[in-house]
Amino acid sequence: MAAGMLDAGRVWQAYSSLGKSTLQVVGSQGVRVQLADNRTLLDGTMGWWAALFGYRHPDIEAAMQQQLETLPHYPFYSELIHEPAVKLADRLVDITPGDMAGVVFSESGSSAIEVGMKMALQYWQLKGLSRKKRFAAPSNSFHGDTFGAMSLCGPDNDMFGRYAGVAEPALFFSPPPEGRDRPFTQDDLASVRALFESRSEEIAALVIEPLLQGLAGLRPYSCEYLAALRQLCAEYDVLFIADEVAVGFAKTGSLFACEQANVEPDILCLGKTLTAGTVSLGATVVSAKVADVTRQEPFIHGATYMANALACTAANACLDLLETGHWKNEVERISTQVKGELEACLDLPGVKHIRNIGLLFGVCGDKSLDIANFRQQAIDQGAVLRGVGNTAMLVVPLGTDPDDISQLTGTMKNLLRSAFV
Repeated sequence: MAAGMLDAGRVWQAYSSLGKSTLQVVGSQGVRVQLADNRTLLDGTMGWWAALFGYRHPDIEAAMQQQLETLPHYPFYSELIHEPAVKLADRLVDITPGDMAGVVFSESGSSAIEVGMKMALQYWQLKGLSRKKRFAAPSNSFHGDTFGAMSLCGPDNDMFGRYAGVAEPALFFSPPPEGRDRPFTQDDLASVRALFESRSEEIAALVIEPLLQGLAGLRPYSCEYLAALRQLCAEYDVLFIADEVAVGFAKTGSLFACEQANVEPDILCLGKTLTAGTVSLGATVVSAKVADVTRQEPFIHGATYMANALACTAANACLDLLETGHWKNEVERISTQVKGELEACLDLPGVKHIRNIGLLFGVCGDKSLDIANFRQQAIDQGAVLRGVGNTAMLVVPLGTDPDDISQLTGTMKNLLRSAFV
């Protein structure tokens, strides 16, 4: 086996087949990952959108080390609970948009979506409307890998076709019209309104990623559309679930994407950046409107590592850093530099346009990328980059040095010279 390779023949990697040998990562720091063959790569994925401050931020590591020495974990049962989770719940209720009342912790973003769906069902059952048990979502959605989350992933984003029929699929409507600054008209909601007019009595909730659909290709849409969609849910008595697992925590230029449209969700799902890419944790934040009903009976959700003390400590340390407010200038600095440097991609053959909100950037072509080849070529040129569909993606952590940003955008431009030809 070649130097630096690791025989992973007995483990499935993400979205991969069993029996694949691959490069071995042995360390990470800031925006860099170290390989066993002594190469260093710049990570342009933010660790799958999770490592908001880059890898191994000293303040977060110090807080976690202190927690390890006292209480790494204890099951979060009703008789025995711990301070890191209670503190984190209080903070999330205080900082999330709207009149929020409580938090259910889980193990991941997908689990947070599952909890949100279960909470919506319990709400309607306790209100005597048990027929409301379907969910609505855009047809190009991605919301996670568990069965409830997969049921929200539309036919335009058919990653999970082989599992079709196991869970009842969502009722799908047309995707939001693309464009952050695209003028909104009521015609943009025609598909959703038609669905609600015919079937709202059976729809428990609508689920959407606010402002930007991540695995639809970093596809942005307008604040006006989001606000009008929220109003439509209120009009037809459908709960509004905001999936901010990918877009939450400063990445879009506001602490939460909903804030930019003055939207208050009934249920807000969080993950990924919640712990700044250290330990897996999901959180579902529930509004007072929903909590006042669902608290009438126990909510049936619990897992061994629910509200893990170490993960909650990492999340509290992440919030400490965000509370300084320094991230606002950082988002502006990074966004300005990356947009300016990627503009040259518009002159490359096959490139159609550039997408951007905050720290999230996509270069879109007129045909689909060869994703495996794109990723391998990026590694060969010293970077970790991802693509989906016809979009090459770049996600830049806060604190990234300007020279490192230029290296990442330079690699992106080199790769795209022939990617859409």
